[in-house]
Amino acid sequence: MDYITKPIQREELLARIQHHLQLHRLQQELSSKGEDLALKNAELEAYGHTIAHSLKTPLAAANRFLEILYKVQVRQSVRGAAALAAAGVRARWR
Repeated sequence: MDYITKPIQREELLARIQHHLQLHRLQQELSSKGEDLALKNAELEAYGHTIAHSLKTPLAAANRFLEILYKVQVRQSVRGAAALAAAGVRARWR
């Protein structure tokens, strides 16, 4: 809000009007840029979620593969140990 005193001087009135018009334009521009930034931030956040999901999927598959591989190796180790034990028992009884 701005006040003008009497007597009104034309140059001062025009300067104040121009100042308020420019201030209004700048506020609109700032508001518009703020909205653009909010949209870009939302897009970036969505992209980040997409990338995170894309990275998790292969890692989860690799993790599952390693778990299966570990289980197979444990079974083979148990079978190998059982075979060695059986061979030792057989050798002892001969």
